[in-house]
Amino acid sequence: MIRFSNSAVPFAVALWVQLLTTPQVYRRCYECMFVSVYSDAKVHVRHYAVGYIFFTGIQYSILSMTLRSDSSTILRFSDLFRFNVLIGTLIFAAAFHLEHDTTKRFANFRKDATGKVKYLPS
Repeated sequence: MIRFSNSAVPFAVALWVQLLTTPQVYRRCYECMFVSVYSDAKVHVRHYAVGYIFFTGIQYSILSMTLRSDSSTILRFSDLFRFNVLIGTLIFAAAFHLEHDTTKRFANFRKDATGKVKYLPS
């Protein structure tokens, strides 16, 4: 087994990352269904399956970083107030907002002045 460091990620931090990741997944789903304007094409079910596998894998990989040799999971909320966790949360919040704003702007490129979607001629 490859061990990159002697310390594991605190359980509270891993839980916080999972709580931040969950709205990210739901926001991306909302954007794909209601905001993005690409064409009338439908996404194949295999693409949805890959997405579910990917985001499930993210959750398991986050949880795997909390594993310790003594298998103890202690929930200390003081771990959430570390400098790196606070900075990471601020960066995540800024990126969350920026990504949503960018998606809306890209969708508006495909709309005319009345808000109707302009499709490229085939």
